[in-house]
Amino acid sequence: MCGKPPEPYRTTMGLFDSFGKMLNVNEFVANLTGYLENRLALAKVEMRQEISDAIGKLMFFLVIAFVGVMALIMTSITLGAFLNFIFNSQFLGYLIVAFLYITTFGLLMRFREHPTVKGKINNAISRFFKEKNKLNTDESQQSSNTQ
Repeated sequence: MCGKPPEPYRTTMGLFDSFGKMLNVNEFVANLTGYLENRLALAKVEMRQEISDAIGKLMFFLVIAFVGVMALIMTSITLGAFLNFIFNSQFLGYLIVAFLYITTFGLLMRFREHPTVKGKINNAISRFFKEKNKLNTDESQQSSNTQ
């Protein structure tokens, strides 16, 4: 009797051993750590993708804006020269074009805080983002359907 513990003690220890094996805390911690590392890596990849998409859209917008500004400048010079020809003057056409731009700028500054203008701008921006979210949702649904 000296070498063997009593029977109830052995049964209780066997229960704890099997419960410990079932939980296997080290394996659980390793799996949880791996899961968290993978989620973090996925978040980094998604963040990079979003940033690269935003930079691409910004570059495209800048190119379009540059071309638009150049077209506006050329059109303004042409209109000024044409008005100079019509009025038989060297500067009156350019003065009229400048006055149009100054008037447009003044009107924009005057009505920038007007509730109607602000409401229309806010509605346009919210519609743009709703359409963008709808397109992103449709694309993600299509990609999940193909997989």
